[in-house]
Amino acid sequence: EQVYEQGEHPMHKLRTFFILLLAIQFCITGCSGGRSAFSKAQKLEAEGRLDEAVVKYAEAASESPDEGEYRMRFLNVSERAARLHMEKGEQFLDKEDLDEALREYQAAVALNPSLDRARQASEQVLRLRNSIVYVKEGEELEKNRKTREAIQAYQKALEFNPDNEKASEAIEKLQK
Repeated sequence: EQVYEQGEHPMHKLRTFFILLLAIQFCITGCSGGRSAFSKAQKLEAEGRLDEAVVKYAEAASESPDEGEYRMRFLNVSERAARLHMEKGEQFLDKEDLDEALREYQAAVALNPSLDRARQASEQVLRLRNSIVYVKEGEELEKNRKTREAIQAYQKALEFNPDNEKASEAIEKLQK
């Protein structure tokens, strides 16, 4: 049997070679993972699928934190997607589709927390929805001849939306 100096045994050299090979492969796949996500994000962005692009840009930026371009694209597309959700929210609000408007405004805020206009619009829509819920509750109470409780529900509706004419008229009618 041959005697080898420390580190000279062929198995030791082979093991070192495999460790080096694995390290190189890890580095390549780690780097290409970021590139792959970035490429997919660019494709999604070009197709106008901004929400999906944001997710892929975030993936690319987290897989390759040293790539400044990945982070910049993530931030830019997030901002564009937030503005798009804001516009959709306004369209739904114009149609009085409060549930969809709220979803769009909340998506805008999630994508860009500094978008104060979306946050304010979201809060406004939430107040409008709550006001409508209390008006409906007031109407049910009124049908069941629970006048005092109905007035309280209508007053709560006015707390959420002082311009709710339906609630104002109902209170006026019930207090006669």
